[in-house]
Amino acid sequence: MTRRLLFSNFLLVLVTLFLFGLTTVSATEAAFAEFQETHTAVHTRLLVDVLENHYRQTESWDGVQLEILNLSLISGFVMTLKSAEGVVVGSTLGTDVSQESSAVLIFKLADGQNRPLGTLYVDRNSELEQVDNSFLEALSQGALFSATIVLSLGLVLGMALAHSINYPIRQMSHAAADIARGQYAVRVDEDGPAEVGILGRAFNQMAAGLQQMEQMRRDLVLNVSHDLRTPLTTLQGYLEGLRMGKIADRRTAEQAFSAMQTETTHLLNLVHSLGQVAALDAGQKWLQVAPVAVAPLIAEVVARAEPLAQAQGVVLTTAVSPNLPPLQGDVTQLGQMLFNLVENGVRHTAAGGRVTLSAVATAEEMRLTVADNGAGIAPQHQPFVFERFYRADEARSRHSGGAGLGLAIVQGVVQAHHGRITLTSEEGEGAVFEVVLPLCGMGIAEWGMRIAE
Repeated sequence: MTRRLLFSNFLLVLVTLFLFGLTTVSATEAAFAEFQETHTAVHTRLLVDVLENHYRQTESWDGVQLEILNLSLISGFVMTLKSAEGVVVGSTLGTDVSQESSAVLIFKLADGQNRPLGTLYVDRNSELEQVDNSFLEALSQGALFSATIVLSLGLVLGMALAHSINYPIRQMSHAAADIARGQYAVRVDEDGPAEVGILGRAFNQMAAGLQQMEQMRRDLVLNVSHDLRTPLTTLQGYLEGLRMGKIADRRTAEQAFSAMQTETTHLLNLVHSLGQVAALDAGQKWLQVAPVAVAPLIAEVVARAEPLAQAQGVVLTTAVSPNLPPLQGDVTQLGQMLFNLVENGVRHTAAGGRVTLSAVATAEEMRLTVADNGAGIAPQHQPFVFERFYRADEARSRHSGGAGLGLAIVQGVVQAHHGRITLTSEEGEGAVFEVVLPLCGMGIAEWGMRIAE
């Protein structure tokens, strides 16, 4: 690639210099020729005046030969003067030589009454022609020398430019090959020309995204394996006990079946959560959009979460404004979103605490808030709470802390409904999750119908 760039640059510079040099030399020669003609015309006009004055004074061309020789010596022109009868009366080359055929300028001489006196033929002498030719030759040599210098500089700059472009591209090529082999940590330099720098930054962003996706995949496998291991181990233990006859009495058998049912429920919940996360990642049209009454939705969520709250010793309260306008969305997914927020608040609130679910509407939006007075979330954990499988307290068990998918699903559902969610929390003072959703008819009705289709 470097050779192609160098060759292209060399060819471009060469053609440009050739055209520029050709145009410059041609224009210079034309301008110089025009200068010569103008210079000759101005000076020879003086010669004509002198010769006409000579004729007026002598009333003949007697002695004009000496006058012509002096004028030729002074002006540097070669002249031949013919009388009105066509006889050579004076010439720089001698009276017996005519330069009529080689003259550059021809002047008709006349007296004051406009009667013809003769014809003057003017040409530049060989010495002046030699000087002119030397000047033009020096000009051509200077142009050639300048072109050589410019061409050399062009090649040097072309090599530098080719290297500045080729090196990062070659580096990106190697980096792309590394990424294809699964080495997602590779990065490229972002230096170089502006366009190459933009390409390098885009490449690094792509590599960072791929690395993040690969890390998410590994975390998914690790976390799912961990969350599956405990219930499957429990089930295996109870089934082995039943097979070996170690669980013989009715009470122990009921405890075993209850434990297996609990573990099976955890597995089903995990599979359901994973299915929701997969749907969010794939962007599937899984929403069934319709007007949603907010007050009944909140009452249903509280009823679902009440057994867990009673088991934790936490009080559930609501603060719902009257006559709330309906939302536009999927009632099942919105209910799951609110339940996940309430469940998260209950799990992180100590016995005797309180979790409040409130709803208030503005002119265009619905604000749903879940607030608790539990332990709160430390500032260093808050940016990551919506990431899947993230647990602020790694010491919490799967039963007390969930699988780490609830808030990730919450964020996905909110974004699918064109809403937004914010977290406000101080450690030791609880947490407040606020969900803002558009009201029914506020610019998303057509969106909802398209998703429902």
